[in-house]
Order: sequence, then structure tokens, then C-alpha cells
Amino acid sequence: MAAILPRVTESFHQALEAEVTAYIGRPKGQHRAGLQATPSPLVCPACARQATLDFVRHGHDQRTLLTLWGNLHLSVPRVACVCGHCPPVPWLLFDRYDRLWSDLDAAIVQYTAVALSLRSVSAVLELQSGQVVSIGTVQRRVAGAAVVAAQVLAEPLTAAPAVVMLDGLWGTFMADTGERRLDKKGRRRKVKQKQKVPVLLAYGVDPVTGERGPGVGTGEDGRYRCLGMPVDHAVRAWRAVRDRAAPVHT
Repeated sequence: MAAILPRVTESFHQALEAEVTAYIGRPKGQHRAGLQATPSPLVCPACARQATLDFVRHGHDQRTLLTLWGNLHLSVPRVACVCGHCPPVPWLLFDRYDRLWSDLDAAIVQYTAVALSLRSVSAVLELQSGQVVSIGTVQRRVAGAAVVAAQVLAEPLTAAPAVVMLDGLWGTFMADTGERRLDKKGRRRKVKQKQKVPVLLAYGVDPVTGERGPGVGTGEDGRYRCLGMPVDHAVRAWRAVRDRAAPVHT
């Protein structure tokens, strides 16, 4: 884990610098002379300026961000207005005062969904990140996720889901190895080998046309792709998967 921390930190620094470049309209080291000002998402709290050329880079703040890879020690760029005040920067990577990254939030929600206790979630996160995550922090994150989930569930469903029923299975077929072998009667027989292929079956509704029908998807090593097709093609699709004679098209 410690071996990849420098690369992860460098990726964060590059993303932060790219955000600043987008907010002030020019990369680091480029002068404002000759550039045209455009509206910026930044707004100065003192003078209300919000043009890209009204803002400049102004050093860095040090921040420690806890992720599943461990603690990242980041140099977060600062932005200043020409009047001398610093506008708040709406970072896309994290919230303004947040010290836990979104991967930890996702892990907390995932572990809570499978009925792990708050203490167990805290212990698992400590093993994964190498840092202590308090039970109180886990509880606050779960409560925040519950509020967001309640808001989403309260909203009306505006579109039908593309897939409404989903299932999967493993199909077994005999694949030709290309070899020939003599049997006991001296006949040359094809040598075949048993192979298992994952198949994803879905009954879906097209949210645009309203058409309904089954779908068959195949994938190697458990990587599925869902394919929609008419009813009369479903059997042919499975035969194509079994025989590997032709690809399956939507």
C-alpha cells in the first residue's frame, strides 16, 4: 500500500492543478496579458469579481486526506483575487473541510448495507487504510447517507429502468481444441475440452420505445455485458455462445 501512495498523491496534485487552471482560465506560469476574460465559477467574497483574469494562484495549503490507500499529504493550491481576498474554491475531489475521501464513504455505506455494526465497520476501515476511523465518524457518515437516500426515494420515478429482471448462469460446452486422436477402433476423432461460459439473462424494458424482451449477455472471466435482442433470437444467441460459431449481436 505504501508503494502506491506517492503515485496516488501525484494524481491528486495533477487533478487539483487542472481544476485551478479551469477556474482561472490559464495554466501555471502563463501571464494574463493577451488573454480574454471569461466567467469563472469563483466569486470573490469581498468585491464580487468572478472573471477568470481577476484571480491568480496564491501558494498552497497543506491538507491530510484519508483514503483507502492511507493518508495523503496534499498541497492544495490557493487562489486569490486581485483585491487581495481569497475566494472559496469548489473542489470536485473533496468538500471544503472534509478530511475523508469519497472511497471511504462508499465503503462505509457498503459495509453498513450488509449489516456490519459501526464498531466492525470502523475496525475494517482501519485494516484497509492503516488509520483509525472513529465510530462517531462512521455514524455521522451513515446518517448523512440515510438522509440522501430518503430524498432520492421520495422523488418520483421519471423513467422506466432499462432492465427490470436480472439473473445469471454458467453454461458448459465442449470446445474443439483442433487436435485429432485415434480411438479404440482406429478412427480419428476431434479432441474437445469442457469449458464454462458465464451468461447473463435479463428481461428488460426500453425506456424510449417501451419494447420488451429478453436479453442474453456473455463475458470472459465473469465480465458480463448485457445484450438486448428480440424473443426469436434468444435461442440462437445461446447456441452461438455454446458453439462459439458466430458472435452474438444486439
